[in-house]
Amino acid sequence: MKRTREQSGFALVEMVVSITLMLIVFGAVMGALEVFQRQSHNDQLRNEAQDNARTVIDRLSHELRNVASPSAGSAGALEKAGPYDLVFETVNPKTVFGGQNATNQMRVRYCLDASTPSNETLWREWQTWTSVAAPAMPDTSSCPGTAWGTNTYAVVRNVTNLNGGLNRALFAYGPAGAATTAQIRSVQVDLFVNPSPGNQPGETELTSGIFLRNSLAPPVASFAVSQVNGSVQLNGSGSTDPNGQTLSYQWFVDGSATGGTTQQYQFQPGAFASGSTHTFMLTVTNTGGLSNSASQVVTIN
Repeated sequence: MKRTREQSGFALVEMVVSITLMLIVFGAVMGALEVFQRQSHNDQLRNEAQDNARTVIDRLSHELRNVASPSAGSAGALEKAGPYDLVFETVNPKTVFGGQNATNQMRVRYCLDASTPSNETLWREWQTWTSVAAPAMPDTSSCPGTAWGTNTYAVVRNVTNLNGGLNRALFAYGPAGAATTAQIRSVQVDLFVNPSPGNQPGETELTSGIFLRNSLAPPVASFAVSQVNGSVQLNGSGSTDPNGQTLSYQWFVDGSATGGTTQQYQFQPGAFASGSTHTFMLTVTNTGGLSNSASQVVTIN
């Protein structure tokens, strides 16, 4: 008589436990994979945002280094200098606009649109012309501005300079205390980007400083007055030009121009009555067409 062979295997409970453990392990693996993929995607977006920001800052720096004076004989190089809005004229060495615009000047604007606080956008707008003089600056009351036509492009998204109230200036200007665009000599760019606000590792800050080497400054007029043996001698050698340009001189007395157009000028004895008071003024002009004046009230000995 044959004995029945014993048959071994998994009980139903064992199978259920094994499947449950397998599902737990599989779920953990899938969860880790999802986290890795999401982190990898966030890193890719962050790198792209940073690369775009670096490219734009490099382009802005290049354009500011080629900045052109808004008009002949005008001081400064910027047309608008706000914390989130910058307008200037620059020379484009790669594109020929034709006509009478021989130097290929163009107007460029960079402005920040914060209408969506979680995704502020930096826009670049531009204007070209073929005339000798630049046309009037288009309206800048909104960003982007409709007056700039189709010459507008979103260059950096995911900007967080304002970020719902932080109000960190995108553009700062030097030197400290500059009250007008004509006094500005440098631009500091401070750009914050974050494609995933509120998530780690947080936002990235990119900065750059640009010195406006083509910016013209007015000369400084200064002169000394001396009286020797009845003559009045005026010496304008103390006048300087921050751009290193040559100065021309014009002397005035009591509001009327004299014949003096040299650095030093002398009135002969007897030109003024003893005890009388007169106002002497010197106006200096550099080769860029910028002028400045200084005056002194002198009592004749």
